[in-house]
Amino acid sequence: MDSIEADPELAHAVAERGTRTWNRPDNHEPRYDLHLNLLRDAGFRDVGQIWQYGRSRIIAAIK
Repeated sequence: MDSIEADPELAHAVAERGTRTWNRPDNHEPRYDLHLNLLRDAGFRDVGQIWQYGRSRIIAAIK
């Protein structure tokens, strides 16, 4: 992370990131099917889960 913050070409992006906030309630969990649909809407043709442990998942998508 330090190397990113020290890079002059990324200084603007790093500064902007510092001004953003994440206003998500602690109990909010995006639905699995919502993620899949958003990826499909973004043009990914092959979307699916490749790993799951409990409620944690990894999704892969191919454009």
